[in-house]
Amino acid sequence: MWVVSSSPVCANPDNVGLFPEYDGFTDTKTYASQALEPGMMVRGPAVVELPTTTIVVFPGHTLKVSKYGDFYIEIPQ
Repeated sequence: MWVVSSSPVCANPDNVGLFPEYDGFTDTKTYASQALEPGMMVRGPAVVELPTTTIVVFPGHTLKVSKYGDFYIEIPQ
């Protein structure tokens, strides 16, 4: 079970992402990976920026941070 310890702080709430398979442009929040703590969840659409890569969380998907700080994306079936 995942418990949200607190809400992550959005680094840039004014971004707009393009998701052609989900009807085009949509508001997309951007988060700094350093601000995400174990137990936090980010619901897509969203972008998580890391020093060496970027994680895209598609609409309807959820990124979860494990107790070890690993990122998992839950994709509904």
